[in-house]
Amino acid sequence: MTQIKLRGFKLNTIVDRLALDLLTIIQDHLMDESFDMSDANQRDALHLRILLLLSRADYVNQLLFRDYGKTDAQVWHRMPSSHSSMPQGTSRRIHDQAITYLFKVLSRALTLAQNRKDKPTNMHVLLQYLCRFGFPPFWVEAQLKRDPKIRSSEGGERSFQRTAKIFELLIQKSSRSVSAIALRRRLEYGPYWLLANESSAEVPEEISLFDVLKAMPVPIDPVFVDDDNIQKVFARILDALNERYMLLRACGLDPELWLDREGPSIAVLKDMAKLRRCTEKKQQTEQEQNSKWGVVSHFRFCFREFQGERKKFAGCKDFDEFASTEAGSIMLNQPPISLNMAAADLEGEHAGHDSAETVAGTQQDPSEELSNQIDIKAQCRYIVEKNPKLFDELMKHVFVEILGSGCSLYDPVVWNDPVFLKLLSSSPLYDNLSRDECAKKIFRKANQLVNKGLSRCESRNGLFSHEQEMQR
Repeated sequence: MTQIKLRGFKLNTIVDRLALDLLTIIQDHLMDESFDMSDANQRDALHLRILLLLSRADYVNQLLFRDYGKTDAQVWHRMPSSHSSMPQGTSRRIHDQAITYLFKVLSRALTLAQNRKDKPTNMHVLLQYLCRFGFPPFWVEAQLKRDPKIRSSEGGERSFQRTAKIFELLIQKSSRSVSAIALRRRLEYGPYWLLANESSAEVPEEISLFDVLKAMPVPIDPVFVDDDNIQKVFARILDALNERYMLLRACGLDPELWLDREGPSIAVLKDMAKLRRCTEKKQQTEQEQNSKWGVVSHFRFCFREFQGERKKFAGCKDFDEFASTEAGSIMLNQPPISLNMAAADLEGEHAGHDSAETVAGTQQDPSEELSNQIDIKAQCRYIVEKNPKLFDELMKHVFVEILGSGCSLYDPVVWNDPVFLKLLSSSPLYDNLSRDECAKKIFRKANQLVNKGLSRCESRNGLFSHEQEMQR
């Protein structure tokens, strides 16, 4: 393997660095004629290489979401030497968010944009470019196009038959999950077809990076990594895949819990990231990082500044509405360490690879993180004790054991809590509701309790202290 010659993009961001490192890994696998993504061991070996890459210090600090409320033991997983993909006698650590990034970001299929009409996604373009590096002369002029008149060919070169069979299985598998836009485009312009020599095979409307790798006519010429078109489109693919994750990270929202949800939209997340950045700068200017009251005042000021004459900012008509949303409440109630690191979280998306160690050096002492967690839980307990008539047993548990522990009501851990489930089942208010509906209803009830007087509790840095500021 030779060093890749960069022509299609520059190493300006951590995502650019990831594109380069992933191309190097992909090159190793696609030049191997025995490579088969359908084989579980080979698929695991590829996944493991990517997980180990993402668990490197520069990616942990600049790319992955960081939850400062969790200990090292909670975010790092030891991969034992007994694992089939690990060399004998070795043991490596995998970061929890590396797993999320691999399976929820890199494994996602690109969807068609509204304005693309008959044009393919960048993932389809990558497929076309990579196929051209297949065994010559058959694959040299491979192309991808929409056409309602083309039909699948029979026979043909052996590697093409294999690729066609993989596409057929992918189409069958994805038939119920294809977006409405893709279905309309297929009806209007016909299916996508991969054409090589005189052979043709229908291509799925929406494909992921791993679908592309699975369909490759291996071995392909390893010089593909130096092709400027492949480099350029690969970098664009990673930018598209990373966008939502990056914005959730910048807003302090755990991608593990928020990536698969419909909201907030990309537009709202961009507004929220601007709001968080503005608040961080004002904190630094006035040296009030440790003042929760100051934080909320800054959030409110920045919200009004950005909203201006707009009817809505961050999807809300005013700051109070924003603060009452689940996402807004999480942002406002993060422990101080998370907010103080907002600048690093945002800059990490635009920082060069060499700056990784400077970011790593700014992490908080673990004892301080534990102190923050204990602080919030104690304050939640104090709120409940001062307002006993407002809380039933379920809401006591929600405030102290769930919200007080920094958990979201959408966290899978919450829904595996036997005490919570028992209290939930004993309340007729939540009968016949889905998990999401229950979470929303409980969250609304929590906000109603705040409005009934919790803001008067003497807790300066508590979980609901932003409500105190809103009532002033």
